[in-house]
Amino acid sequence: DGRPMRYGLGLEIGEFEGRRRLYTEGGIFGFNSILLWLPEDDLHIAVISNGEEVRSEKVAHAIAYAVLGIEKAAVTDEAAPKELRARLSGNYRLEDGSMEARIFEAGDRLMCQATDQPAFGLKWQGGEEFRADFDEDVRIVFDADANGFTLHQGGGKVHADRLL
Repeated sequence: DGRPMRYGLGLEIGEFEGRRRLYTEGGIFGFNSILLWLPEDDLHIAVISNGEEVRSEKVAHAIAYAVLGIEKAAVTDEAAPKELRARLSGNYRLEDGSMEARIFEAGDRLMCQATDQPAFGLKWQGGEEFRADFDEDVRIVFDADANGFTLHQGGGKVHADRLL
């Protein structure tokens, strides 16, 4: 239908620290794997884990940080300002139509609850950027006008629009 695709022929296209990332990953009971390629750096990484607790993607990213000499940004967990929490609270729908997300206040933090999933906390990083409690690599960056956000997860990103 003319929309860009992230997946084809068994490969996904995403990004890693602003670089194009091509990869394939998989897993089944007791193991998981990833084959990752950063073409601009001519870096190929293959990781196979025989344990479900260790995600191969995390190991591959740790290797990429080390090989490329990039320091991973520290994640903070500051109290988001009250005005910001109020401005960002609302209901959003991912542009691919796959789910809706409710952003709401809980004390001095924001929470997110996606369709048919448990709520999780958002760690404020300053500005309009937050990280998910369940995985600090998952970023939610709100638009400056608070009419949407971009979800960065697993090397891909999808935009969500605020519902009226």
